[in-house]
This record gives sequence, C-alpha cells and structure tokens, in this order.
Amino acid sequence: MNPTNPVAVPDLLADACGEVPLLEIVQYNTERHERIGYLDRFAGYFRQLGFTDAEHRSLKDLSRSARARLLEQVGQRQGWLADPEAHLRAAGCGLLLVVGEALPAHMGVAALPPDQVLERYARLRTDVRLFIGVDPHDPASLDRALALADHPRAAGLAVSPYLAGMAIDHPSYRKTLEAARERDLVLWVHACAHFRADVAYDIEHPRHLDAVLVRHGALRIIFGHAGWPWADEACVVAMRHASTALEFATFPPVVLREPGWSLTPLLAHRATLRGRIFFGSGATSSPARFGRLVRQLDELDLGGDLALWRGNALRDWLGK
Repeated sequence: MNPTNPVAVPDLLADACGEVPLLEIVQYNTERHERIGYLDRFAGYFRQLGFTDAEHRSLKDLSRSARARLLEQVGQRQGWLADPEAHLRAAGCGLLLVVGEALPAHMGVAALPPDQVLERYARLRTDVRLFIGVDPHDPASLDRALALADHPRAAGLAVSPYLAGMAIDHPSYRKTLEAARERDLVLWVHACAHFRADVAYDIEHPRHLDAVLVRHGALRIIFGHAGWPWADEACVVAMRHASTALEFATFPPVVLREPGWSLTPLLAHRATLRGRIFFGSGATSSPARFGRLVRQLDELDLGGDLALWRGNALRDWLGK
C-alpha cells in the first residue's frame, strides 16, 4: 500500500522517543517487562495507558488469556484501542519517533514484525516513524531491517545493548554499524543505566559509544535517554563527535534542574550541543501527561533553543 502523507505542520511538537498505543504493542511490552523483571518497576507505563494500580498489580498473576482480556478491556475503556493516535492529535504532537526492538530468542518474547508496524503507522495521519530493532545475535534481523530502511515511515535502526547482553562496541555489532554508516542511517542506541539484575549496570556507558565512533567514523547516533546517569560523559562524547545527538526521554524536563538526576549537563552544554538535544516522552502519553511534560520544558528558560528541543531541530537532524 502507499503510505498516506503525514500532516506537515512545522509548529507542532515532536517526540523523540514515544509510542503509539496499539493493543499488540501493549501486549508485547507487558510480556517483555515481565521477562526482564520490569513489570512492577514500570508501573508508570501502565498508569499512562489508564490501568488502575490494582489492574497493574494483577498482571503478574493472570494467565496469558486473562491478561490479554484485561489489556483489551482497558484499551476499550480508555479509548486508545479505538483511536490509537488520539493522544498524539490532542497533544499537538506532529512527529513521533518510536523505538523498535529485536529481542534475543532466548527471552522467548517476539517483537512485532517491523513491516507490519510500519504499515500500521503508514495509515496514521500523524507523522510516526520507526527505528527498526536489530538483534546482534541474529544476522537475519539486520537483513530484515535494511530491507525496510527506505520505507517512508522508517527512521533508521535501533539497538539496545542491555537487552542483547553485550556493549555496543562488541564485535557482534560490527555489521550493523558498518551498514548504518554506509547507508547513512540514523542509529538509536539505548544508552543509560538499567535495572536488569543479570546484566552489568554500566553496559551502556557512553565510553562504549565513544569507542564505536572512534572506530567507525561519522555514524549518526542518537543516545537514547541521554546516557543517564552519565549525562556529563555523554555530552563530552557528543561534543567529540558532531554526528551524534541526545534525547532525554523517560525523564520529565523538571528534573534537568535537579543535580541529583545527573541531567544538568544538558543545560550546561546546550550552546555547544545546539540542535542536538531532543525532548521525548519515553512512552505512550495521555494528552494531559504530554502537556505537563511540555509545560515543564517551557519552564526551563531555554530561550531560542526551546523550539529546537521541542522538535524543529529533530526534523532537520533526521534529514527526511
């Protein structure tokens, strides 16, 4: 099918890391969270989708079929099942980047086929683009991603080292990195501390990205979640390599003023990194939540940089 033309409204906001609430994606995320030990920790994700606290707590005890029924009931009750982009339109979000995954087979959870996701996004009026997930354990996942890279709703490639269990400078990523460089594809890299108990907490430290950039040249890389809690070092790496950018999704903008959150370097280095720092919601957002995040961004006193952080620079940086 031919993708519908997205609505091009320059003043609308952009979300550098969000999600469209489709039932099959919520089902996948629920299983994924359970397998990596995040089901309880990510209560906020389910709260944003309209689950009550009791409904969220019940997920871990439900059978697969009962869990599926609950997800569908909540989706129907909250309206996102009937109209998955309603929250984007209501929030005025005109560009949304979604990060896809390709989990290792041993996890026993299969992500949705990216071709199906791209075609679902092509039916939306909002400009939604997908970073197609690549699993370094599975060379075929890279082949599939590259075959779809020219799709109008494809944003580039995505890798999550904490899920793969190996840092981005591991030799298993070589073909992915070379392909991204040769085809000038943007690579989104999950780059922050995580809470999997079976994987080293610093497997995504910015030093691993620096090693990759030194070795592979001008790769266009977005540092997912701004390298938290090593945002100061992520900024240094970004200053060393002009082809990189940072998005600080998952963290409400208000914490950028709080040193304890280790995100203050984004403000300190905003002039040097102008046009390369992007706002993201981190997950699906109700219009009310998205509006709160944007208001917090407005209150950071960014001056002329505000429009860049809210998305204008992101459109330019993507280059499509």
